[in-house]
Amino acid sequence: MKQPSAGGLVATEISRGLGTGVFGRKVVVVEETVSTQELARREASKSARSGTVIFAESQTKGRGRFHRRWHSSPGEDLTFSVVLRAPHETFRPSLITVTASVAVCETVVEKLNLPARIKWPNDVMLADAKLAGILVEAFAPRSQPPAFILGIGLNVNSKPPMKGSTSLKEVSGREFDRTALAREILRSLDGWFEEAQRAHAALVANHWRRFSSTLGTRVTVLLGRQRFTGRAVDLSDDFGLTLQFERGTTMTFRGEQVTLE
Repeated sequence: MKQPSAGGLVATEISRGLGTGVFGRKVVVVEETVSTQELARREASKSARSGTVIFAESQTKGRGRFHRRWHSSPGEDLTFSVVLRAPHETFRPSLITVTASVAVCETVVEKLNLPARIKWPNDVMLADAKLAGILVEAFAPRSQPPAFILGIGLNVNSKPPMKGSTSLKEVSGREFDRTALAREILRSLDGWFEEAQRAHAALVANHWRRFSSTLGTRVTVLLGRQRFTGRAVDLSDDFGLTLQFERGTTMTFRGEQVTLE
């Protein structure tokens, strides 16, 4: 694990004037690591408080859902993980994913004035291409309270090599201050997770609906080897996606178990 180099993200600069209650209680920046998820798990196995955030300028094996590879460009994007300590019955993976999606999308729409949208269950899209991905993993260390590790990757100033991906710079034509953007995202995450902890799930769901690119469209859900095709009609009370099939019946799918084709 290498420490950050000159010109990159600096923990004290991200923390300065942050003004959050939970997210960013502690900020760590490293130059290179295998995965910020692994570093966050290591912190959670110790005494890291909820809201500890770990940024990496480069990941050698960054990952997304179902162990897919997450590509990011060193020094150009934002990749970070957050330790969240909360009772498992309060913070479910689907709730964390939806809440984080709303926070990231809202930041891009309202702070950067770019028309981002949420693709259920865990992607933020821009110009019909993937801009950001969200990963949530439960973790139960032996000697510490249980935790969830929230990982976020956002393409900022890079030219993503993956087909179907884009960055803020590619769409807007301008570069962005990653430190300022990191602060804005942490503030938005802090505000939305406070709403979630206050049991304001309906408010979170309504904003997800506002930003959704999935609702009202015909989608195919992959559950193991099974495929289900129908019209996405709503987000359920437990933050699953409800599909309506041609015969009129409906079925709800949990985000942590499935993916969209």
